[in-house]
Amino acid sequence: ENERKKLPCPTCGRIFKSEEGRKIHMTIQHGAGGPIFKCKECPMVFARRPHLDLHMATHDAGQHVCTICGKSFARLKALSQHEAICGGVTELCCPECGKQLRSEQALENHQKKCRSSG
Repeated sequence: ENERKKLPCPTCGRIFKSEEGRKIHMTIQHGAGGPIFKCKECPMVFARRPHLDLHMATHDAGQHVCTICGKSFARLKALSQHEAICGGVTELCCPECGKQLRSEQALENHQKKCRSSG
């Protein structure tokens, strides 16, 4: 049931996890698949206009910051979802980067990597 989708490109056989990824690949690499929507601020491309519109909010100046761990979000909805998890179990939220983890062991392992890369 939980098996990941395997969507091959009909031209070159490259496998994709999403229909959108495959469509973008086919349009860029093989000149097929219809229009793509390009972000004017960064290299991101999308197969659907609403996805570009959602992405554009990430370039807006207004940042929403978690009062618990300091992680910032472009959209208020994303902050609200994060705070529900981060606020419920603050000890499972990395104090360095704000990443949320599901167990103390996962947090410990993450913090070792987080400190060494920062």
